[in-house]
Amino acid sequence: MGWTATITGGVFIVCVCPALSQVTCPGDAAKVISTGTRAYDNFGNSVAIDGSTIVIGSHRADRNHMDTGAAYVFNGADFVWSETQRLIASDRERNEFFGHSVAVDGNTILVSANGDDDNGIRSGSVYVFERVDGVWVQVAKLLPADGEARDFFGQAVAIDGDTAVIAANGDDDRAENAGAVYIYERSDDGTWTQRAKITALDGDAADWFGHAVYLSGDTMLVSSPLDDDRGADTGAVYVFNRIADTWVQMAKIYAPDAQAGDLFGFSVAFDGDTICVGAAGDDGMGTDAGSVYVFQRYEGSWLFVDKIQAIDGQAGDAFGTSLALSADTLFVGAPGADPLGDSSGAVYVYRRQGNNWQRATMLLAPDGRAGDLIGTAIAIDGELVVVSAPGYSDTISNRGAAYVYPSIQLNDCCMDLDRNNSLDAADLFLFLDLFSQGDSRADFSRNRFVDSDDFFIYLDLFAAGCS
Repeated sequence: MGWTATITGGVFIVCVCPALSQVTCPGDAAKVISTGTRAYDNFGNSVAIDGSTIVIGSHRADRNHMDTGAAYVFNGADFVWSETQRLIASDRERNEFFGHSVAVDGNTILVSANGDDDNGIRSGSVYVFERVDGVWVQVAKLLPADGEARDFFGQAVAIDGDTAVIAANGDDDRAENAGAVYIYERSDDGTWTQRAKITALDGDAADWFGHAVYLSGDTMLVSSPLDDDRGADTGAVYVFNRIADTWVQMAKIYAPDAQAGDLFGFSVAFDGDTICVGAAGDDGMGTDAGSVYVFQRYEGSWLFVDKIQAIDGQAGDAFGTSLALSADTLFVGAPGADPLGDSSGAVYVYRRQGNNWQRATMLLAPDGRAGDLIGTAIAIDGELVVVSAPGYSDTISNRGAAYVYPSIQLNDCCMDLDRNNSLDAADLFLFLDLFSQGDSRADFSRNRFVDSDDFFIYLDLFAAGCS
């Protein structure tokens, strides 16, 4: 059994094959970076994608003021992406962290500035941009009617059509830092209006309700990773459905084996009848190694079906920090993983087989190094996956980067270099040609050099075949 694809550049993918328990195959990706980023901008702290538009947050961008923040828009397809616009707040001030979270749907982009002070220190705000004649124009700044200091309005944002969800995990209505989410709707004249404020009926102090949100049609997920129902900071996720224009809580889900400090709900993903929840603080593979829980909807109820942990997980990996789900494929970010150095990070890819999820590949940056934090944020749309590495450094420290990966390129055999779904002599000759040229596609040892190790690894894999 092996998974991957190959083309120059991009990321590396770890494939699992019969002959070797874990081998690396070069993979396909476009590296996205802004020439305008500076040291410690952390470009990639948030990402979003819709069709040919990618939005990347850089909440510590400092061009004019300290940590004012910015968001960058890229357009393209597959392996070719160009920066088309840099978004900034019209009333930018220092320490607003514009770009903390981003969302895009069609011709609308949301960018949060959860450090905005309009309603008090760190009260937060969200800016709305719309595409007009190919240019993104700020059309609104959203502030909650009851905003207060340290609400952190804009901790997380989501948009689907004319509905936006904005989290304020520091809201104090239920108790200090219990959290809340706000629902905004866009009217026919383009005006955004606050329609509802939702708090957890059982909200308690420091629950952080709204740490992560997900919106799809009439379904909304709101996480509360510091919820204490099952123990201190075990976490929970609330499921809401929109019924006759009212959002109704349908379920509250927990980890079946909850332990203190698991942070269940650090990230969430949803598709169809499946919910995935990241628990970045789970200690099953070591302190804060992390895990992901999968729930399936059966006859209207959400039932636990699987728990996913990295087989090579270690303390501090924070597996489950970010998630992206599309049908039967799940991407899990582990920015604390150390495959290419301390906290170089990784993204694990899983495929569903029945009710179980099997590891398929692992994405790594070819130029990855300690501190890159790849996997901090992930976004997916159709056949494209965006993975961020906000700690990436080249000649500029911690400027940040992102990788765009066409997920359709994930083949079922990492030795099938010509991608014709058949392992044959043509693949062997293609490898020898790549090897003789020192092409990065022949770097199967993942050491950034093409050498004899790659030759023998490929021969072993080829001999083992694909299943």
